[in-house]
Amino acid sequence: MAVAQRSTYGRYRMNGKFLVISVDTEGDWGAEKKNRITSVDGIKFLGDQCARYGMRPTYLVTYEIVNDEASVRAIREQLDRGMCEVGHHMHIWTTPPFEDPNPYRVDEKWIDGIQSEIPDRPFEQKMRSLHDAVQNNFGVKCVSHRAGRWSVDKRTLSWLEKNGYLVDSSVCPYNSWDATKGVSGRIKTGTYNAPNLPYYPSSGDLAKEAERSDEAFNILEVPVTGIKGDIFSRVKIKGFGRLRSFFNRLGYGGTGDMSFRPSYHLVPLKVFQGLTHDLFGSDTPLVNFMFHSSELSLGSSPFSGTEERLRLVREKIAFVLKTAKEYGVKGITLSESAPYFKR
Repeated sequence: MAVAQRSTYGRYRMNGKFLVISVDTEGDWGAEKKNRITSVDGIKFLGDQCARYGMRPTYLVTYEIVNDEASVRAIREQLDRGMCEVGHHMHIWTTPPFEDPNPYRVDEKWIDGIQSEIPDRPFEQKMRSLHDAVQNNFGVKCVSHRAGRWSVDKRTLSWLEKNGYLVDSSVCPYNSWDATKGVSGRIKTGTYNAPNLPYYPSSGDLAKEAERSDEAFNILEVPVTGIKGDIFSRVKIKGFGRLRSFFNRLGYGGTGDMSFRPSYHLVPLKVFQGLTHDLFGSDTPLVNFMFHSSELSLGSSPFSGTEERLRLVREKIAFVLKTAKEYGVKGITLSESAPYFKR
């Protein structure tokens, strides 16, 4: 299958269709103060599934993962066989240097903070600290990145450019995190109307593709693939999601605006399977499928808090990989997308 997508200042020429599996690989959700990590079995599950279907995940790792022996060992088993990529995903409260550390090596000043709100000096120090830790503990140089808590900004892209990165993946079309609070500020970049395929961001607006090369960041943005919802997507009535889920169980196939993720437990399996077929059957040249490592193990995330939710998340992931193979989609890592989308 040959697919071509036109950018505003060039043409991408691609031979085939591609799947990126981007995994925010981090400690347990809800245990931030203790830096707890109980999702290593999930990393092994994903590695086995990807190997079965010929796919290759990108593990975007936080500092606590890079310094956890069991997690490093599980990822290295895949990395040493060329079956994955390791990228940069900074949580500012677990990345040194610290201002107010607790006994679990968590900076309590910055718990649930966002990297766009910290001053320039600690920003530079923390970004470098994680970058160096990945290189030291995995033996690879990071060239792919996702901002912790989606808090990408111009300073982040400038740092990535200066340090030889190829790809960022912090944008979510048909979704936006600009209402998300950090410690003292909010995420500044609204991404709802961002392109739903890889693009080179404008220096004036990161959620827009640059019209000219001289105004573009030299970093390829690979958004998490967005799914445009039905006419009810803008309904903000409390509890409406559960009402939609009820109609889904009766056979209705519509959804709200969403990212392509397995973790929305209110989206029934059959509806998710239909969305997957729609994506792989479309002319979209690259699908970026995203989730957290904590979602892959029982109890380490609200999305896998029960055995039924965990089963559903894992079943959705396996279905995506199996369906991609059936459609002849090639699995690539985040950084491997860069040569296909040269300006």
